Amino acid sequence: MLHAKPPQPKAPKGFDHVTRYWDGVHNTWAAKILPGEFYVSTHGEMIVTVLGSCVAACIRDKKTRDRWYESLHVARAQRTLQ
Repeated sequence: MLHAKPPQPKAPKGFDHVTRYWDGVHNTWAAKILPGEFYVSTHGEMIVTVLGSCVAACIRDKKTRDRWYESLHVARAQRTLQ
């Protein structure tokens, strides 16, 4: 089901250089970060990295004041051509 594309949220101060786009597959705004970059979102945007990127996420719940930190390394899938 296709959803109407909402207006693009304003980029946080200092993040105007980050490529942001509408992702029609996931029906959400996305910010693409490259190695060494970081991004902050308060609008629920999807954050996209290049394949194989190591990613760390700091998440805070304003209501409960809980905080989480997660560090991930996405292994690149290898496929053998036959």
